[in-house]
Amino acid sequence: MQNAFISEEVNCGGHLTSSCAKCPQGNGASWCNGECEWSSENGGVCQSKKLILPVSKEEVEIEEESDYLNVSAEPTLLEMKQSRSCDIIFSSQRPLYSKDDWHYLRDLWSSQQEGTKQLKLVKTKKKKKTNFISPIQSGQTIDGKGRGLFATRDIKKGEMIFNGELQLDNLIKFTDGQSYRKFVYAIEDDGMACDVMLWTYPGRNDLIFQADESSLMNDVRLCVIKCIS
Repeated sequence: MQNAFISEEVNCGGHLTSSCAKCPQGNGASWCNGECEWSSENGGVCQSKKLILPVSKEEVEIEEESDYLNVSAEPTLLEMKQSRSCDIIFSSQRPLYSKDDWHYLRDLWSSQQEGTKQLKLVKTKKKKKTNFISPIQSGQTIDGKGRGLFATRDIKKGEMIFNGELQLDNLIKFTDGQSYRKFVYAIEDDGMACDVMLWTYPGRNDLIFQADESSLMNDVRLCVIKCIS
């Protein structure tokens, strides 16, 4: 599905590619223009003209009112991943998230919503007490290929595996590319930022990130629909 907020196309001057590195196509500096520029480092590479992405909340606040957070001027999703070296990070086994890690992401998002109607609704919503215990838990695969969710016991057909109300509380929505980039920029840990970009998926008119273990499902979008019913 095409992401309406973060384009993965880069303008090389006379053609489009998925990244600046692919602009030359064997033609060297003459094909590295537009959003990209030629660098003589490492034998010559085509790279983005964009500034290095900020990784702290303080840097984001400084740049917030500038053109840096203009959607049309911002790096593509692919460039955001490249700036965090996500390919290298994902080449090694990633750790499981603790409750504190999930809380950090939810609190970070909440801190960026101060004074908004959306945050007030979250704070004033009454949460019902529940004794529900999920029959699944996160874990590493035996073959070391990655993380996932594993059954802790036999699960009956039609049995609820997630508490729907809690899952909705952990659902983070971004209505534009600017708010999404601001959130990702503020994550200090590169690995966590890469995970967030991996787990974020497009909704109808927004970007959605599920800030809990259900992000480890093959398709959390289905769980948002089915696990809550």
